[in-house]
Amino acid sequence: MPARRRRYTAPEPAAADPRSRRTVRLFAFAGLAVITPVLWLDSAVGQDALKQSMEYVGRLDDSCTYTDGYRCADIEEDSFLHADSVQRLVPARYLLAWQSAYADFARIDDLTAEQKDLRHYRVGFTEDDHHYIVLLNGLLLPWIGPDGRPQGVTQAVFGRSTKYWVDKRTLAVVKRLYMR
Repeated sequence: MPARRRRYTAPEPAAADPRSRRTVRLFAFAGLAVITPVLWLDSAVGQDALKQSMEYVGRLDDSCTYTDGYRCADIEEDSFLHADSVQRLVPARYLLAWQSAYADFARIDDLTAEQKDLRHYRVGFTEDDHHYIVLLNGLLLPWIGPDGRPQGVTQAVFGRSTKYWVDKRTLAVVKRLYMR
C-alpha cells in the first residue's frame, strides 16, 4: 500500500510573531504516523532551526550508518538478506555506474567537501532500457527540540539530492538532475 501524505498547517496564535509560523506534515507509513515540524527556511526562526540541526550533525561521529534524522541504522551481520532491512544487495553492474555518477558528483563546485561526504546520503540504483539510474538521496536533517536532542526530522538535507542517468554501453553520465 503506498504511503499517504497529508499536510496540516498549525493555527496561528493571536499575537504570534510571523517569523515563528510552522507547517506540520503528517506522514502515515503502514500504520505509523510521524509529525514533523517544517519551518519556513526564509524566516529567522527557520534559519536558527536549520543551524541547530547542522551543528548537531557536525558533532556526530562516524561510528554508525545513518538514516533520516541521523539516527543509527540497526546493526546485524547479514541484515541485507532481510526484506525490510536498510541494507540491500545490489547487482554488481550498478557499481560501474556508481563510479561515473560519483565522479561527477565529486566535481560539483558549489558543494563543500563536507556536503559531498557520503555519510549524508543514501544511494539508490535502478535502470531503464538504456541507462543505469543512480540516486544520491540526501538524509533529512533532524528536528532538534528545546532539550537539544533530535525529536523528528525536517524536510531539509545537509547536501544535495542528485539523480544521474548513466549510459549502459559507455558508462558516461548523460543526465544529472538536482532534486529538492
